[in-house]
Amino acid sequence: MQARNIGKTPMKSLLRKTAKFRSPFLQREISTSKQLTIKEKELAFYTLYAVEEDRHELMFSAIDVDLRRYDMITLKRGIVVGTAVIDAWAVILNGQEQYRSETSPTRFFATTSIYVDCLKPTDWSYADQKTSFFLTLYAEIQAHHGDLLSVVDMFFFPVYEKEKYYALCFDTRRQRLYILDNTNEVTGDANDTKYRGVCRDLRKLLADFLYYHNDERKAKAVANSVEHVVKMSWADSKNEVDTGVYLMRHLETFMGDVTKGWTCNLSNKRPQQLTRLRIRYCASIVAWEGNSEKKEIGDKASYTFTEMCKNPGFNVNSILLG
Repeated sequence: MQARNIGKTPMKSLLRKTAKFRSPFLQREISTSKQLTIKEKELAFYTLYAVEEDRHELMFSAIDVDLRRYDMITLKRGIVVGTAVIDAWAVILNGQEQYRSETSPTRFFATTSIYVDCLKPTDWSYADQKTSFFLTLYAEIQAHHGDLLSVVDMFFFPVYEKEKYYALCFDTRRQRLYILDNTNEVTGDANDTKYRGVCRDLRKLLADFLYYHNDERKAKAVANSVEHVVKMSWADSKNEVDTGVYLMRHLETFMGDVTKGWTCNLSNKRPQQLTRLRIRYCASIVAWEGNSEKKEIGDKASYTFTEMCKNPGFNVNSILLG
């Protein structure tokens, strides 16, 4: 069994910044309320709605994740977000950890491969599961943190099951396993059977992984972690098509301290908010500094948008937001 190829763009050389960039006041979160910028409209229109363009065009490439237009199109409203988009978002969030303040926890975001390829196969022995999990997780962590596994405080794992997403977050500082699921309106202990098996399996695998890498303190914190379904005022058990958008927002904003009131600026009473986030996430993925396709796609998007604006009947807001 081979580890994933992480040879495309070495993060530690591409994105390692000095401490002066790590302002605690730097706003990293994507706005849920501001009006879309022209650049966001250009990129989103070209990526999602320029139907005459090649569906196989490469829109994003970084680390071991490639996104083509047919992947990105899943960010259109009313469509379940594709796993490749979630994987690209994990790459971006890992890259943005360079900007965290010195007082913030260090977070690591796994791709969907950890669950889909390592945990989900039902015919594997634990030994096979463990081998695949160890190789995949180590390759992903090394791509972003080098050999500094010990610096990671919080491990995020997106779970994709039956076209719905949620996330498991191991907080080694608090010995908690947080369950972030916008479709579950129950709070407290994770007594729902839909979580029990994956929590058990992932806890054991991650603890064994940390023991193997000689981090006994964090291994024990994971092994003894208490499961907790995080309360969300924006929870919506009826909205299953947008679980990927909720997941992207949860990964982006969750820092672990639920006692201070984590909100992430979402509401289940403003559906257009999620549509705007889809557009904004689309543009942010393409425009990310580590995307090798950023300039080429940006130039094409700008030209296409300018040409479309010559048509007096062209209404980009109606197209993007409905």
